Amino acid sequence: MAGFEPANVGSKGRCLKPLGYIPVSTKYKIMKFFQTKQTLFFKKIIRNFVTLFLNEVEMNKLDYVKNLVVEKIEQFKQQKDGESYSPIPNFKAGDIVNVAVRVIEGEKERIQNFRGIVLYRRGEGPNQTFCVRKVSNGVGVERIFPLYSPMIQSITVVQSSKVRRARLFYLRGMSERKIRQKLRVK
Repeated sequence: MAGFEPANVGSKGRCLKPLGYIPVSTKYKIMKFFQTKQTLFFKKIIRNFVTLFLNEVEMNKLDYVKNLVVEKIEQFKQQKDGESYSPIPNFKAGDIVNVAVRVIEGEKERIQNFRGIVLYRRGEGPNQTFCVRKVSNGVGVERIFPLYSPMIQSITVVQSSKVRRARLFYLRGMSERKIRQKLRVK
């Protein structure tokens, strides 16, 4: 029969000895070899697991610290604003927001409203920022605000819209009418 080879014939046609014919000392060496390989393999798996676990614990510590910082900032803003304090709302790119910014001129402090479309939000924790774009007198003005800045008194969502992107840089070249058409109201 073509392609038929006996089970104990190697690639060069020599007969291979079954494992029963190998001396006991050689069997012991082979078993020891595989045991050390297995233990090394398992040691690597355990080491990788431990490093992943420690990295996860470190990440949880970082998240915990970030949350603490954000809570402290919120408490500070709440103490500073008093009754006029409003928590930060959920908003995303494409929403029209009104940002009340504290402007200090000399010794006086006043509130200046900046109303526009959110182009993007970036960062995480206390380092989050968002960019708002508005057109005033035919000139586009973009302003980047730190989300947890003490200079921001309040953020209110005027209109929520549905967009398919997280960053709306394509709005820069459009007129206001085209922008209104692009941003679909929820």
